[in-house]
Amino acid sequence: MKIKNYLFFLLYLICNPKLLFLIPKGLYLPVYIQFQWLKKYNIKTIVDVGAHKGRVSQVLHFMFPKATIYAFEPNISLHKTIKNKLKMSNLHVEDYALSDKSGKKVLYIAENSALSTTLPFLSPGIRDGVRIKTSKQEVKSITLNEYFKKVKIFDNIFLKIDTEGAEGLVLKGGDKFLKKVAVIHIETYFTQMYKGQILFPEIYEFLISKGFTFEGVASESHFYPDFSLPKIVNSVFVNPKLVRSS
Repeated sequence: MKIKNYLFFLLYLICNPKLLFLIPKGLYLPVYIQFQWLKKYNIKTIVDVGAHKGRVSQVLHFMFPKATIYAFEPNISLHKTIKNKLKMSNLHVEDYALSDKSGKKVLYIAENSALSTTLPFLSPGIRDGVRIKTSKQEVKSITLNEYFKKVKIFDNIFLKIDTEGAEGLVLKGGDKFLKKVAVIHIETYFTQMYKGQILFPEIYEFLISKGFTFEGVASESHFYPDFSLPKIVNSVFVNPKLVRSS
């Protein structure tokens, strides 16, 4: 499947040759393609929760060079990678795990670092039927409410959350902060994979109650057609009272 995806990605580039001019800028093209839809919004502040290697922050900085970015990545190794790689004056990189409470959390670091999470697997060591080796690391946790309580931020805020199952807890710890957010891009699950995980229906109801509308699903950077029903999608919610287009 990976080889087929790479081949279809090359085909996509051939059909969209202008994207090739972005390669010298060091941008990760699959992420750029994934977030092109966001260009129509006049984003002033970006909150990247689960920043991983900083690819999303880097791409969004290119799209919105004047926006202030707050990138949260609790994995100490990846946190250092972001700080060393991305040298932007308007970027703030924090080593907190975002959650519903401030304090300490156990971070389960997977061999594939993109699968690291602060929630234990529903079945020990098993995610979606696949065995995953993990190590544990104690990290600092904070809520969105607590972190941004004294931080002055610009409006038209874009909030991206990708925390491998802990997305619902991030939202609950940011109920007050969400009153300022215009656009949310959040990974949502239809099948429970972690203990204490909040699934799509509850996340949907929570955000609708906060004044957001569900705008649909943002495609992942998978270029080979997959017609199976997804277990995970990137859901987009917009607050019509706060969002402003360019």
